[in-house]
Amino acid sequence: MNKVDISVIVPIHNTPQEPLRQCLESLISQKEVSYEIILVDDYSTKHETIEIINKYKSKYEKLITYIRMQKNCGAAEARNIGFSNAKGAYCIFLDSDDFFSDSLLNKLYTACIHKDLDICICGFSLYYHNPPQIESCNLPFTYEDIKDKDDMLLNIPASGSNRLCRVDYLKKHNIFFQSLPSDNDLLYSLMTVLCTKKIGIINDSNLIFYRYNTDYQISARMNPLNMLDAIKKTYEEANEKSVYANKNNMIVEYAINTGLMEMERCNNELVCSKFYELFRNFLEIVPHNINNSKMKIYEEKWLLYGYKSLWFKRIGDYYSQLKNSDQLIKVLKSNDLDLFMWGRGKRGLAFEKVCAEKRVNIDGVCDEKNNDIGKKDEQGNIIVSTSFVRKRRCLLVATNHSIYNSIFKQIDDEIRIVDLEMYCPL
Repeated sequence: MNKVDISVIVPIHNTPQEPLRQCLESLISQKEVSYEIILVDDYSTKHETIEIINKYKSKYEKLITYIRMQKNCGAAEARNIGFSNAKGAYCIFLDSDDFFSDSLLNKLYTACIHKDLDICICGFSLYYHNPPQIESCNLPFTYEDIKDKDDMLLNIPASGSNRLCRVDYLKKHNIFFQSLPSDNDLLYSLMTVLCTKKIGIINDSNLIFYRYNTDYQISARMNPLNMLDAIKKTYEEANEKSVYANKNNMIVEYAINTGLMEMERCNNELVCSKFYELFRNFLEIVPHNINNSKMKIYEEKWLLYGYKSLWFKRIGDYYSQLKNSDQLIKVLKSNDLDLFMWGRGKRGLAFEKVCAEKRVNIDGVCDEKNNDIGKKDEQGNIIVSTSFVRKRRCLLVATNHSIYNSIFKQIDDEIRIVDLEMYCPL
């Protein structure tokens, strides 16, 4: 058997002819390197997909290994099965709707051999189909060898297609794709970097092209619920590995940044809104010691990338109403009691911003779901328990009708309560 330098693993499920043909043509056109192509058909049912697969595996039978799944299992399982059949010293993955430049394998492999690398990562481009457009995504590094892996992880998108990895290295550390409907490469991307010091970078965005915002991608992308599942599972599985000792904060930040990178490219307002909610939920359920100044930076990024979202638009609407409510400002300015806020949703965030601008001190914020008692929220206000607020003589701002009505009958006469929704009823 001839030596194979690289195994290229391609999961396929009902990919239309045009993108699948472009993908396969880009693979058979690779130059100056020994490689194999492993096509893993994840139980395709469309005739056009099967027709293209049969055409290429018959024409290039010495180059292509074909595996047909007995049922639809998803992209992650297809990739893992393809990897288990790989004969190359190195491997790389490619979705069936994406494509390589004809020099990608040679450039990555040459770098790996010359530098004795376990992994070599390259830049990429986003290929928009309608209207046709290519967006270059260069990596934020100008040097080949990475010294600070944490910095690298926090600035390179998770992907299995933009990195060539040594096969025995992946097997040694049991690196695999998670069995999730989408975003199943989070753990793979994290582990490939953290398990080694032998990493190289080729900062060239013209080597791989990702089709973006199509409805036929093998993974269901841009689903925020799927993203949350991937983040949770990545966090859980990463922490089970001894290699991640004392890396908890970095893992949390890695998940946050992955979400940010997705959100930055997302033009779906509802998705952006949901991403933000998941971000907040994630930080509430996992322990971390990320300092407040850094968290504020992340918050600013979410605001920046989600400026089109309904969630942030609504915050802006609430903020405008509250800021221009002379009646509310008069209530706040004339108050000589401690000021507490109950509810940490959209109105609550807008209210905090108005208070900061008007120099009105908030003594504490609370919510029924609080898990961070004693810590500060994104606006720098202390988080307190609901029981603590009930015992205080204070001015209590309930951020909506539901909260106001639920606690109105439970508080004593020492507490003055304000229904914030009366001032911003959207």
